[in-house]
Amino acid sequence: MSINKINSVNGINEYAKMNSASQVRKTDIKDSVSISNEALTRSEQKRIIEMVKSAPDVRADRIAEVKAKLAANPNYFNDVAVISETADKFINDLM
Repeated sequence: MSINKINSVNGINEYAKMNSASQVRKTDIKDSVSISNEALTRSEQKRIIEMVKSAPDVRADRIAEVKAKLAANPNYFNDVAVISETADKFINDLM
């Protein structure tokens, strides 16, 4: 088997002729980062969505409040004002 020479065997010496490093100059320029308003808005939206996803689906405080009202007045849901207020809140939530 024969291997033909493609490059010089002593190719390492070619890299030894590099220029020496220049001195590092100190500058007064400091690094800075600017974040666009769109990126800030999307970040805030993502944070809010994560908070909503981690919130419980049932509000125990509201359930306890309704149970207390029912215990005090079993006809609580038969009151016309309560029915009207509940219907209004439901419709407003749908809009």
